[in-house]
Amino acid sequence: MYQDEFILGYERLLSNGWALGVKTLYRDLKSHIDDVSINHAVDALGYAHTGDAYGYVLANLGSDITIPYDRYGTGELKMTTFPAGLLSRP
Repeated sequence: MYQDEFILGYERLLSNGWALGVKTLYRDLKSHIDDVSINHAVDALGYAHTGDAYGYVLANLGSDITIPYDRYGTGELKMTTFPAGLLSRP
């Protein structure tokens, strides 16, 4: 996750402890992360799951993710890529 940010401000002290100020902020979010459910991707790719829970990962929703996953229910984790198109579905 990263962003570009620029802040410009000015403040002036007035009489009796009063202050007056202005500030402008520019923020450009370049990439973000969110918790993503991999349920649809697991089903679409035909991988095994345990119980009702598949899993959630922190990822950029617009990108493929590669994580260790027990594809066949054997207890052996393999690096598995889940395509972004399968993660973007509700």
